Amino acid sequence: MMMPRCGVPDITNGTTSMRSGKKKHHHGPNSLHTVSHYSFFPGHPRWPASKTHLTYRFHSSVQITSIDTLRSVCSQAFARWAQVTLFSFQEVQGGNAADIEIGFHRGDHGDNAPFDGPRGTLAHAYSPTIGKFHYDADESWGTNPSPGVTDLESVAVHEIGHLLGLMHSSVPGAIMYPTIPSGVTKRQLHGDDIQGIRTLYAFATWLSVTHFTFEETQDYTNADITIGVHSSDHGDGHPFDGPGGTLAHAYAPTDGRFHYDADETWAIGSVPSAFDLETVALHEIGHLLGLEHSSIEDVIMFPTIPIGVRKGLHGDDVQGILALYSI
Repeated sequence: MMMPRCGVPDITNGTTSMRSGKKKHHHGPNSLHTVSHYSFFPGHPRWPASKTHLTYRFHSSVQITSIDTLRSVCSQAFARWAQVTLFSFQEVQGGNAADIEIGFHRGDHGDNAPFDGPRGTLAHAYSPTIGKFHYDADESWGTNPSPGVTDLESVAVHEIGHLLGLMHSSVPGAIMYPTIPSGVTKRQLHGDDIQGIRTLYAFATWLSVTHFTFEETQDYTNADITIGVHSSDHGDGHPFDGPGGTLAHAYAPTDGRFHYDADETWAIGSVPSAFDLETVALHEIGHLLGLEHSSIEDVIMFPTIPIGVRKGLHGDDVQGILALYSI
């Protein structure tokens, strides 16, 4: 029997299975491919930059567990994603409108994706900004799972990844891997999950002001951009210098390499004792697209950033990239 799995089909950029190995991708000059194991929905749907506070409510057609249990499970699952993104999540009560609706359903429940009964599809969720997350009521659910029982929170963390824009990962240890055995607790985000969500929303910022599109691929041969975390001498002729020095580096077009220094302390957002991953990603992607440093301190392309500081694109960054490509 097939291992119980998430109900989101493995459709990535128009294919019908997860990409791996040496599949060829043909793309135009303004479509840049990056390498990783995570993946995105076709078209890279995501929540707008102005929409970082998401509300959710519970609505089930079948009552399987107490609302208090479901509330606790989902609150903890949302908190895991909130820790590594700029999103915040809040439950709303009753009939109030919400960005996300969570519930138990069985069989044909009106969303054109009927459940298939025990030991098949465990749950499914939709890409931004649809906001639907459904558990299959015919599965055996619990919060302290044993063989034959699936962990509610493990599945919630996975499905919230879909709600935020991630598709499946080919890394078995990742939350976004498409299957989970019964009796297993898998609630902690993997580095691949974190890199995926941060990449989706960092590239989106540059996408909004240029003519470029960005597409993730597992094909190292055809990727225009490779992103990774490395320490010290990592084979590119530019060794990192340890904590408090060079944070990251990226190369001019069309080299396409972007490396973080693993010896720095990283976080998402304004954390006093760490550097913001997304701010540095915005800066290094600017280099990948052809921008050098700016002399304006507030600009993303300014060459230094203090610890604990978060920055977004500045008018000078936008003007620079538009001038470079004559947009």
